[in-house]
Amino acid sequence: MNSIIKLEHVYKNYGNRVIFEDLNIKIEKNSFTAIVGESGQGKSTLLNLLGLIDRDYCGAYFLFGRDVSNETENESARIRNREMGFIYQNYNLIEELNAQDNIYMPFCYSNKKFDVDQRTYIEELMELLKIECLKKRQVKYLSGGEKQRIAIARAMALNPSLVLADEPTGNLDSHNTKVIFEFFKGLKKKGKSVIVVTHDTNRLNEYDNVLEISELRKR
Repeated sequence: MNSIIKLEHVYKNYGNRVIFEDLNIKIEKNSFTAIVGESGQGKSTLLNLLGLIDRDYCGAYFLFGRDVSNETENESARIRNREMGFIYQNYNLIEELNAQDNIYMPFCYSNKKFDVDQRTYIEELMELLKIECLKKRQVKYLSGGEKQRIAIARAMALNPSLVLADEPTGNLDSHNTKVIFEFFKGLKKKGKSVIVVTHDTNRLNEYDNVLEISELRKR
């Protein structure tokens, strides 16, 4: 397999606090990766770096074989929109909109044509995540599990190659956790690469790679 992500000699500080020192990571295409470790050690920082949200670091970052270390903010946003799906722990949905409008939101920031094929894809996505019956309901009236599944559908709306998820099941019950985890495993079968920050150590044997944040921070 070819690498989808490669970090070489990356250094990241917050003021005088060193987060990563000479960090080197390689993640292959079509893989399922977990980032684990104690709170406050840099898991979300690493995910934001991989997602081109945090660009304040030194070192080289190769994404899809391209050096993206020094991309502008606008170009980074374009790459995220075109190639990545980012799933937040706190959902980041627009509460006053209904589920369907939230899922369609990425098309507002993309030049990708919204046609019959795209509509069919979104409908299939909602069915797969078991939220098709929620599409006309305002998000503010939905449960945490329903919101998270809508947030996942929104992240997948443009059919990205790379999915980044920050504690996607951290606030969910066992049923919703299983639905989402199985969905991620299905993405890998479809050729996607999925990277998940998680505290759930019960399923680590089901990932292709497990990145322990304390090991990554060792000099």
